[in-house]
Amino acid sequence: MSSAAPSPEPTAAPLAAPSDGQPAALSAGPSDGSSEGQPDLQSRGPARPDLEARYGGPLISRRATHVLLGIGAAVAIAVLAMVGLRYTVDPIRAETVAYDHLDAQRIAISFQLTAPPGTAVRCSLEALNEGRAQVGFLEVDVPAQSERQSIHRVEVATQGDAVSGQVLECAPR
Repeated sequence: MSSAAPSPEPTAAPLAAPSDGQPAALSAGPSDGSSEGQPDLQSRGPARPDLEARYGGPLISRRATHVLLGIGAAVAIAVLAMVGLRYTVDPIRAETVAYDHLDAQRIAISFQLTAPPGTAVRCSLEALNEGRAQVGFLEVDVPAQSERQSIHRVEVATQGDAVSGQVLECAPR
């Protein structure tokens, strides 16, 4: 027979309290009998000292993180508001409807203009060749219209054979 003493049952060793006096991150035993060895999620103290020593603490404080997030959110909201206002306030828009190749030196461009009634507008149109190079350009003044939308057809002289035409932009005069 062996004279070895029976080994005691393993028990959870209490964790040493951190040096700053804050409660430990893990509970040393069951506080109510149901969370043995589970993390104490209610603790708001710093991370365990051995982990902070190994990996280092946070790069910036929690307060600085909240301030930076608040500033970032404010900037994002301001940018979205400016972009939204830019596209809702822009009252003048032009869209190419069609183009017709008239001959080797001319192309007709039809476009729909949306502008506030009573606003005179200047539009820039261009004619393009097969290589997408500009072979014709024209700025045309559109007199004030009584309706918000109007269709216009303009002939553009070209320096070569144009295969397409488009409205570049329209702005108030």
